[in-house]
Amino acid sequence: MSGKLEKLNISDLVKFASKVIGAPIRDVPVDFLNFENAELYICPAGITFGSTVYPQGFSFKADMVLFGKRANIECSTSSTPSS
Repeated sequence: MSGKLEKLNISDLVKFASKVIGAPIRDVPVDFLNFENAELYICPAGITFGSTVYPQGFSFKADMVLFGKRANIECSTSSTPSS
């Protein structure tokens, strides 16, 4: 599974989570966290479709504004050792 998002704020995430769990969640201040761009990749087991290989692992990358300050984050895990 992978996806990219643009212009997502914390209120959007809270509303989505509320619908997923079927219970209201108290809203948080809109300016607390805003994602300008975000990318997520999750593959619990390596998969190959034709000639396209999706390795096992997880990655998250985002350009965001947190408490009014711009921040960039990138993290990943993989079962393949890095060289």
